[in-house]
Amino acid sequence: MESFFEVIDYHNLSKTRLREEVGKMSLSQIGDIAESLSETVKASTSHQMKREDMFDLYLGGSLNGSSDFGCRNLSCRLDTLKKAGAFSVLYSNKAYIPDYFNSYHHLVGKLDESQMKQRFFDDLIVINELRGAFEKGKLELFHLDLCPTCASVSLAGFDNIFTKEYIEELTDFYLDNLEAEVRFYRGGKLLKIEDKSQSLLDHEGIFRNDKILQNVPDGKVGREVLKEIGLVKKLIMKELSVLKFHYANSSYLGTPLLTDRNAHDKFLSQVNIQNEYSKYNSVMQQLHLETPIVENVSIDSIIRLKEAEEDAFENYKITLKKSIQSFVKEKDSITSEMIQEFYNDNIASELINLNRKMRNSKSLATKKTLGGALITGVALGVGLTTQFVSPTVLQTLGLFTFLGTTGTSAIDMFQTPNDIKNSNYYFLWKLQNSK
Repeated sequence: MESFFEVIDYHNLSKTRLREEVGKMSLSQIGDIAESLSETVKASTSHQMKREDMFDLYLGGSLNGSSDFGCRNLSCRLDTLKKAGAFSVLYSNKAYIPDYFNSYHHLVGKLDESQMKQRFFDDLIVINELRGAFEKGKLELFHLDLCPTCASVSLAGFDNIFTKEYIEELTDFYLDNLEAEVRFYRGGKLLKIEDKSQSLLDHEGIFRNDKILQNVPDGKVGREVLKEIGLVKKLIMKELSVLKFHYANSSYLGTPLLTDRNAHDKFLSQVNIQNEYSKYNSVMQQLHLETPIVENVSIDSIIRLKEAEEDAFENYKITLKKSIQSFVKEKDSITSEMIQEFYNDNIASELINLNRKMRNSKSLATKKTLGGALITGVALGVGLTTQFVSPTVLQTLGLFTFLGTTGTSAIDMFQTPNDIKNSNYYFLWKLQNSK
C-alpha cells in the first residue's frame, strides 16, 4: 500500500495535521482524495488466492473498523480493529478489510458538510493509527468490483438459504434476544435496540424511521410490536445483505471470513462450498470471540516479535494450521465448547508447561549462582506472582497479558533453555512473557 500512503502524505493527512487539513477541505476535494485513495487500493488488490491456503483472514462484521458495518464512533472502531488486527497478525499472514474510501460518491446528498468531514477524518485516523501494520503488509485494504461471472460464483446458493423457513427462524431468534425502547431525538423518534446475545446488531443498535415508528408508543417496545412493525425483518435483511458482501469478498480471496456475529455461523456453515473450510471458519471465529489471547498486546509488538523470531513464528504457524485441520476433520460439527477444549489441550496446556520449565530453570540457575540469601529476593521480584504463571491464563486459559511491572523479566536474567526454544509454541510463549 505504498502508493496509498503517498497520497495521504502528499495531502498532509497524517495524524499530525489531520484535523486542520480536513477542516479546510471542500466536499469536492474530499470526494476527489477519497477516489484517489480508493483507486490505489483497487490497483494493489491481490489476485485470488488458493482456497487451501487458509492462513489469511478477511475481517467482516464490525471487526474491520468500517463505520458502514458496525461501530459508528471512532473509539469503538479503533478498539475493535486493533483487537481484531492483533488477533489476525498472530494467527495469520495477512488480514484483509474492505476499502473505506470507495463509497464516498454514494454519500453526496446523504451527509452534510460537517458529517462528511467527520467521516473522512475518522476513516483517516483509523488508517493512520494502524499505518505500521498496513505498511508491513499485515493488514490490507481490499477493493473488489465483482464481474457478473465472479458474482454468480461467489453468491451461488444464496436463494436456497434465504428460504421463508430460514427467515422465520432468524426472526424468532432476533425477537428472543432484542429489547427495544422508543426515544425522542432532535424532534423525531428513534428506536434504541439492545442486543442481549451480542451477536445480532452493530455496537450502537440505533434505528431511525419516522414512518415505521410514528404509531409506536414511547417507552419499551414489546415482542409483538417489534414483529408487527416489520423492524426485525428489516434488520435481518440488512444483516444478510452485509454478510453476502463480506462473503463475496472472502470467497474471491479464498480466505476464511472472520466476523464478530455468532448469528452468522448457521449461514456460513450452509453457504460455504467446502465443509472443512466452514468448520475452520468456526474455529477462527470462536478463538477470537471466546479466547482473546492478544488482549493488551499491540499489533506493532507482535510484528516486531515476528520479525525477530521468524523461524519460531513459521514453526508455530505450521503447527497451528495442522492442529486445526486435524481437529476439523475429526468432527462432523463444531461447538464453541469443542473449540475451547481444542485451545486448552493444544495451546494453553503447552504454554503452562513452558512456564513451568522456565520456572524450574530459573530456580536451578538461581541456586547455582546467587545462593540461598538471594533466592528470596529474586522470588519476590520475578516469582510466581508476576512473570511465570499468569493469573489470567490460569483463570481463562485463553488470555495473554503482559505481566509484572516490578523486578526483572526471567527472559532478561536467564538464557532460555533449548527445550523451550524448540517447542512448537515457543513464539506464543515468548510473546506472553515479553514486556
